[in-house]
Amino acid sequence: MVNVRNIIIAAVVVVAGVAAFYWFFQSDEAKIKKRFKTIAELSSKDADEHEFTAAINAGRISEMFAETCRIEIPARNISRTYAKKDISAQVMGARSRYSEILLTFHDLDIRFPEERVARVAFTAVVEAVMIPNEFVRETHEIVTLLVKIENNWFFNQIEAVAVLER
Repeated sequence: MVNVRNIIIAAVVVVAGVAAFYWFFQSDEAKIKKRFKTIAELSSKDADEHEFTAAINAGRISEMFAETCRIEIPARNISRTYAKKDISAQVMGARSRYSEILLTFHDLDIRFPEERVARVAFTAVVEAVMIPNEFVRETHEIVTLLVKIENNWFFNQIEAVAVLER
């Protein structure tokens, strides 16, 4: 009986150790990929989403931004620097036009041009149902800069890259 108990305790300690190692010693690339996964999850929206949930998700998204973030989207005539405190209102406004949203990121190319700075190029795909019931699917090539502050990565610049169409 004592041996089984000791084996169970040892197994729990090993599992906790592996989990702690994974949590505290992730590579910067893994942390950045996790940021993108979280943003995709928080940005996505179901038709029955409650406004309180939407507000919480928008607040969590804004926590992933640096104190200021430059956003350049030439196709939408957006070229401005947003304060962190304004991001959640922008997210809420954008999400309010849709009853459903699915955001996915593809082909993340993560580079580190200098210490504590990451440049991430990727393809963003947005599938959404506009109010009233119009399906939209958009694909955008995006380049972002993230800065590392106290071991966390924060969005500092977002730029939509113009892609030639056939």
